[in-house]
Amino acid sequence: MDRTKIHLRSSNSRVVIEMIETIVFVIFIALCKGDFVDSSIFETPKCTLVINSTFYDLSVLRLSGDIPWTAKKAIFSNYHLSADHLITLNVCGPILNSKCGEKASVCLQRKREQEIENVVLGEFNDKSHLKYDEENKSLKLTYFSAGFTSEILFFCKPGDMSNPPMLVDIKNTTNSKTTTFTFEWETGAACPMTAVVGNDCTIKLPKVGISFNLVPLQKQDYFVVPDKEKQYDYFINVCGEVKGNHCGNKSVGACQKQKKLGGFSYSLGKPNSKLIYENGLLKLKYGDGDRYNNPNRTIYRKSEIAFICDHEKLEGKFSFINESKETETYYFEVLTRYACPHITPEVQCSWENETHTYDLSAISTPELNHVAPREEDGSLFFINICRPLNPILYKGHEQIDCGVGTSICQVKSGESLNLGQSLRPPVGLPDGSLELWFTHGGTCPHSKSANITSVIRFVCNEYGLGSPEFIGVNDDEKQCVYEFRWETKLVCKPEPITADKECKFRDARTGMVADLKSLRKKPKDAHRIHLFRSEKKELTINICDNANAFNSPNCKDAAVCLRKEDNTFLSFGNVSEQRVRFDGSDLWFHFPGGSKCNNEESYSSSIKLICDKNAKNMSAPVFKEVDECITHFEWRTDVMCDLRVDHPCTLFQNDRFYDLRVLSSTSHAWSVKDPNSQDEYWINVCHSLPLKLNCWSAKSAVCRCVNGFDCKYDGGDYDKQKLTINENNDIVLTYSNGFHPNCPPKKVSTNIVFKCGPTRGYPKFVSFKNCTLTFEWTSYVACPIFQSSEEVLEEGNGYVYSKRENISILVEKLFQSSFNVTGINTRTEDIYFYLINLSNGTLAGSKNCDNAAVCQTKFGFQRDIGSRKNHQFIMRKHHVELRVISSNHQKCGKNSKKNVTTIFILECVEESLKEPSFFYESNDCDYIFTWGSKDVCNWIPGKLTYVDHSDTKKEKFVNKKESSATFEIVVLCFLLVCCLSLFGFFVMKKERVAQIAQTVRNTLQPRSSPSFHYSHMSSDTAKLVASEYHTNETLESLAA
Repeated sequence: MDRTKIHLRSSNSRVVIEMIETIVFVIFIALCKGDFVDSSIFETPKCTLVINSTFYDLSVLRLSGDIPWTAKKAIFSNYHLSADHLITLNVCGPILNSKCGEKASVCLQRKREQEIENVVLGEFNDKSHLKYDEENKSLKLTYFSAGFTSEILFFCKPGDMSNPPMLVDIKNTTNSKTTTFTFEWETGAACPMTAVVGNDCTIKLPKVGISFNLVPLQKQDYFVVPDKEKQYDYFINVCGEVKGNHCGNKSVGACQKQKKLGGFSYSLGKPNSKLIYENGLLKLKYGDGDRYNNPNRTIYRKSEIAFICDHEKLEGKFSFINESKETETYYFEVLTRYACPHITPEVQCSWENETHTYDLSAISTPELNHVAPREEDGSLFFINICRPLNPILYKGHEQIDCGVGTSICQVKSGESLNLGQSLRPPVGLPDGSLELWFTHGGTCPHSKSANITSVIRFVCNEYGLGSPEFIGVNDDEKQCVYEFRWETKLVCKPEPITADKECKFRDARTGMVADLKSLRKKPKDAHRIHLFRSEKKELTINICDNANAFNSPNCKDAAVCLRKEDNTFLSFGNVSEQRVRFDGSDLWFHFPGGSKCNNEESYSSSIKLICDKNAKNMSAPVFKEVDECITHFEWRTDVMCDLRVDHPCTLFQNDRFYDLRVLSSTSHAWSVKDPNSQDEYWINVCHSLPLKLNCWSAKSAVCRCVNGFDCKYDGGDYDKQKLTINENNDIVLTYSNGFHPNCPPKKVSTNIVFKCGPTRGYPKFVSFKNCTLTFEWTSYVACPIFQSSEEVLEEGNGYVYSKRENISILVEKLFQSSFNVTGINTRTEDIYFYLINLSNGTLAGSKNCDNAAVCQTKFGFQRDIGSRKNHQFIMRKHHVELRVISSNHQKCGKNSKKNVTTIFILECVEESLKEPSFFYESNDCDYIFTWGSKDVCNWIPGKLTYVDHSDTKKEKFVNKKESSATFEIVVLCFLLVCCLSLFGFFVMKKERVAQIAQTVRNTLQPRSSPSFHYSHMSSDTAKLVASEYHTNETLESLAA
């Protein structure tokens, strides 16, 4: 027989309705406390919708504090509101303490003469309704009041719970004498609510932008919950085990115990930490308890705990609801503030001026916190940027409570002090630094009448993300400011992208070029889009030209132009003031200098070009949002993809470009010895090892060999690699899916940590722990590449000159010799001969190598890998390279955007001029040689006489007569020194002679800089030799 039981329990905090109809058990709970109302539980026709079995809940947007939502105004629209007009609103309820009255949900405050007039634009009452708007594909909440209607269109924006509503239109209806205000609101609350399961007693709803953390409710022992008739006690823990012998020494999350002496006890389920959020209800289920008292005893007891938001209940108030024999489930509820939805505010974490955007989001962490110590009292400052702190555990287990929304917290001996919330974006200072302020802190320790605020000043430091440093406290009686300093590369000026008149954009860091002229339209044909979803305003936009399709004087030089409904026009940015930035993924355009927005600012536009190889040229820009006076657009296109470097050995991060391709060999491998054993490791960078090494698999990028021959231990596959930047600004190359007999079932992984340094360097073994291999490699290749990182040296008169360093280096001898160098590709076992002659070419008359300075040959094969008329001397830091680029149509098969290139790494050696030595072939079509010369050791201050290469009649190097005269002078000086030396040897003591000789040697000794060169030791062995003064360190490197 069907039955219905309704149990009402009324209080100021909740109403619980229990309906048991056959086997249906439903709980509806409404809670009206705190800053936010529990989204799911407040179920009224005005706040929730069910459409095709999909649940929507807007009540999470309901504010019950003193600060309501403030609508942004699109003041360039067709309505007229003064800058001092303010519209505030609330969702699913009235605005608390509103000057428009206790029922007002939308309130307009406007200044009339000397008084402030408050106008009710909508009330929360029985006429309010929420429905799905099919035309705009949105949720539509409508409020009514005398003479006014307010419509709020909610659009799903996953994860964004801080974006405010925007007023987009005001219309007067003559028939009904009603004025309708239309708002658009992009928010995560408008996204469908689906069941979510969390872990570790926490749960996040990324679409909605809220999270819950019930870890603070977990006790060391248990909670005791009596039943209504006082016959039983229920012992419960949250996400953990009930300790003690109350439950018969069983591992339980909840149990029932009879109060009378010797009474029974039943397990109501095993511990579980997977929270469930379903249809707006936060709950925890325990299952697999003792058998239930049904006839066959085939069903096991279980329990379900519903957590209800109550900001006044810190630890939690537990109540037993009932036992359902139909579902064999024991139901409990807990009132606690930890069940209140924790909304992570999305604070803008960047600051933008006319030329650059500085973004701090890289140090805004969703899981950990930054820590700054205070040495004088041993306290710690926990800091997060642009978002609240993540949970802080004291002594590893006890969670510190710093208050909801706190972004800086001082902790000492387990006690906490709230130093402020991150509610404002960073601001730029005249000296180029940034400041970020934190407000609404706790009471100031030295001035009870002031609240704490904090400020972090971010200063440029190129060497990493940095960390915060506590500076001190401003102990003014009226102020209480905690000051911090943070040195980071995030506020260093990024290098701009250059553009030419043909609408081609070049990234000086990578050399990549994107041709955007296909996006450029004639002004009369500029791209047309609509600004808002719910109305029909026409807007034009263009790239590399103006968008004045309307031929309006206001949009004469506009990159973006708006035509309003009254046929007036506004410029949203001047095309001639274009600023461009590329972050490795997207190309950002900023157009300032538009029409007047307010008394202080002009309109501007931001266009984000996104690489989409499927978009082709038929794509169009899309309006995203308006932020005060800045209008934001996105544009998907394939032509922008040419700026991207899609290679597994390159990385863009925070406007810095890293490129390891020069270390990635297709022909060789690096050999590294474990200093603690006889083990030898073969490693490669972003590429597999040569098959001849007989490693574990053809995909192996790291291989371990025991006793020189057993190479069956695999450090990871090259196709499972990942390239990241760690907290020290080092590049970390990780390989996974490796094998070691002591590790199964766990797979072996390898981390190669690249550190920025002055030389090319070599890998060093660090450790093998927990099935993870670690190597370190200090190299200039690991340094970020800026526009100014590489300098093309001026060449002439036999010298190259560095304007940046103001030094010259003699390179004449490099052009006066020919070489025939042998190189072996260990992957294919092919032997190649490299013919090198930089001045006269290598094989005159040859079809393939007629103009080659470097010709790669073997039997029946010739290839120009560097043409003599196409070379450059490059300086990176204090390292000089000679790059010879093939101009004989030798495109790189692995990178179609570049030609085959030969790179000579010039090194300081004692010999006058060594033969070049083949190093390896990179994975980017670079043939790399080392070339030692004594002249490279001598860096001569200043610039020597420059010879103009454009005059073909002039000699490229030193004139023979000048050279001959110089030679005669040198010979005479040398003979004079010899005569004086002979005289000294006959008249002085041996000790004095030795001392003078040593002084002369030291004086004439050329300056030596650390460098490495690759020399062949035999036909099947190669070594990497470190050449320094008084040092001759030899490292085995490559094997044939």
